[in-house]
Amino acid sequence: AALGLIVTAFTELHTGSKKACGKPSELAELFWASLHGLASLRIACSQALTGDEFRLAQVITEKITGTEEKALTKTQRR
Repeated sequence: AALGLIVTAFTELHTGSKKACGKPSELAELFWASLHGLASLRIACSQALTGDEFRLAQVITEKITGTEEKALTKTQRR
């Protein structure tokens, strides 16, 4: 059920985007696996993550959705 919600979110992002991107189902699986990996590393071997897992999750989200470009533009304007 949760993966279905993520697929829906990527479908909506894809619909409103002019940029070519991957299939929403593939992007959702990539996102899910990435977050699962961060959580697993934090639980199994907290020393393995040198960065803040919440920041890393944000970076993953930005890279997969392409929103890092918008965030950089906003930061550069300030």
